[in-house]
Formats: sequence, C-alpha cells, structure tokens
Amino acid sequence: MDNLYNLILAGLQKSNRAQSLDQNFANYLRSLQTPVKQLRQSYRSDLVTVDYSSEEIQSAYLIAYYPQYAEMTKQVLEQVNYLHNNLFLLEQKHLNICLFGAGAAPEVVGLVSFLSVHYPKLQSLNIRVYDIFADTWAFSQQITRNIIDQLWQGRIEFSTHLVDFCQFDSFKDLKDVISESQLFIFQNCLNEISDFKDFNQNISYLLEIMPSNACLIMADLRIYKKTVKFQDKVKKFIQEIDLELDLLCFRYMENLDFTSELTMPDIIIKNLLTGDSFLIPRKNIKCNFLSIYKAYKYEVITNLLKQSNLLNQSLLSLKNLQEQENYNLKHQIKVLKLGLIATAIVVLLILIFMIFY
Repeated sequence: MDNLYNLILAGLQKSNRAQSLDQNFANYLRSLQTPVKQLRQSYRSDLVTVDYSSEEIQSAYLIAYYPQYAEMTKQVLEQVNYLHNNLFLLEQKHLNICLFGAGAAPEVVGLVSFLSVHYPKLQSLNIRVYDIFADTWAFSQQITRNIIDQLWQGRIEFSTHLVDFCQFDSFKDLKDVISESQLFIFQNCLNEISDFKDFNQNISYLLEIMPSNACLIMADLRIYKKTVKFQDKVKKFIQEIDLELDLLCFRYMENLDFTSELTMPDIIIKNLLTGDSFLIPRKNIKCNFLSIYKAYKYEVITNLLKQSNLLNQSLLSLKNLQEQENYNLKHQIKVLKLGLIATAIVVLLILIFMIFY
C-alpha cells in the first residue's frame, strides 16, 4: 500500500476524464483545487451533505481523503484483530465481507493490505459494497478495482449494491448475505445520517442475523460528536440483545490516533495539496471505533470447556512426563550403583589375584 498515491494517479490518468482534457496532468491536478476546497468546507459540518456525482469531486476525494481512509481501515483492523485475539481462523481460505456506506471503497484497499499480512492463507474474497449512492461512485470504484488488482494476489469478487440503511427494514433484503458473511464495516458514513431511529433497527437486525464468530466494526473520525454518541448507544442496546438472544458479544470502543505513513508524490504537492488554505495534506488522523464480535454463549462455554480439557490433558501429560523422567532417573542411578559395585568387585578380585599369585 506504500505506493497508493501513485496507483490513484495512474487510475486517474487512464480514466476518460483525465485523457479528454486538452492540458497536461499537472494542470488537471491544479483544476481539482476548487473541488478539494468544497469537500473540506462540507466535511466541517456535523451533518455532511455532498453531491458526489461530479467526477471532479470524486477525483478530489480520491487524492485528498481516500489514501488516509484506506490507512484508517488497516489501522482499525490491526487493533480489532489484537483485541479479539484474531478475527478469523488462521487457516481460513475464503471470506465474505460487507462494507456499508463505502462510496469509493477505500476500505477495500486497507482490508486487502491487512489480510495479506495477517491471513496469508486466504485464497478468495467476496466483497459487497452497500451504499445509497452506489451508482454515483462507479467512476471511483473502477479505480479501486484497478488498485486491488495490484495489491491482492488471490481471487476477489467486488460488487456494489444500492441500499438505504436509514430505511426501515432495509437489511431484511440482505438476510442471506448477512447470514453467510464474516465481517461488516461502517466507516466514515455515520456522519451523513440525519435520523438514527431506523438505522438502529437495521443494526439490531444485522446483529441478530450475522453468524457466530462474525465481527461488526463502526469507525469514524472523532470530529463528529454525534457519531461518538451513536456508537455509545449501540454499545448499550447490545446488552439488551445479549439477554434476548443468549449472546455474548465481545465489544470494544477505542480511540485511535495515527500519522499517515504514505509518501505523497511531488506532482500532488506542487499542483494540488500545496499547503495553502483548505489545501493542506492530511497527516494526523484521529478516529474511534466500536467493534462487536458475536458468539453464542453456549459456544463460548463449550470452547472454554474444551480449552480447560486441553489444559487438564496438558497438565496430566506433563505430570506423566515428570513421573516418567523421575522413574528414568531412579533407574539410571540404580544401574550406575550396580555398575560401580561390579567395578569394585572386579578390582578387588584383580588385587587378590596379584597378591597370591
């Protein structure tokens, strides 16, 4: 992922929009300064509303925000993987993943970068992106497809679907998909929700339908106070779901600060993110995330009992080994004593023979 900026620029250069301009690529980047400023101003509001239908706006987003959001996904997954003591089986060969409100889907880049390191035995991924503006993001999502082809060596299915997760019962149409998926991510989209009532109902349904040993992650920038409050509400109503469904949801709500490690090409610094007002490159990211790892209580208890049995067996084996070692040691000492006695007798007989003969 180190060369992510270059992969994005290559995607823009190959796009119809960049090729159709009667100017060089540096001038094209300069033309994106106004869209970047528009995004910066829109994202300062606590309720974000942006028209992403313009390719210029999407291009500006790809350069000014996409790289750090991909890093954010990877960083969050690193933390969640540590907190939950591995998200997936190390021998896992295939994963089904749902991304909600992903837009251009920078999460996919962070995801495949994370999986390549921590789960190298994975052979295939099926990633479904759900967004109310699924068709609008086609331009950027094609660039994402080109990028992941460079980063992921296995087989990957990447599809986009139109879903309004603020519409009542909208997740019921996804029942089959949810029930067979292992990871669900909402990242940097909660700040665009005006009414959480129906969204809460959909989240509750998702938690009910998602299979055991699956994980739900909600991550957002900390600058939006309402998203932090919402995550806290989700954490509380999960306790009620625990009681109703006999679940044991392992959950963590953590802050995460990191500095971008990506190297920005000079052509971007000179022509787009120059450091002027509203054109300052993003380096320091402050976000938080809520992770929920679902397991049925009887499964947890069964696993604990299995671990307890394995521990008892290990202790018993260790005890048997120690007893065997003690027996072997005593036997060796006994043999050594007999050997010493036999040696002494032989020496004594030799001395007697020498004296008398």
